[in-house]
Amino acid sequence: MPKPNLDNLDKALIRQLKSDGRAPTAHIAERLNVTTPTVRSRMRTLVKAGILKVAGLVNLAAVPELTTA
Repeated sequence: MPKPNLDNLDKALIRQLKSDGRAPTAHIAERLNVTTPTVRSRMRTLVKAGILKVAGLVNLAAVPELTTA
């Protein structure tokens, strides 16, 4: 999929996610004055284009059995 041209909404969405990547899409939508489905759709498009990457970070101190040698 070709990379889309980022418009102001995409850039604002990325800034919101950088600020708080765990924020519910409904809260992001409210802050950006758009609907929740719009935020989800934009996020899905940005992920498919390789612009956004969703990842989990494991706190190995909290789960030491996952630590490898």
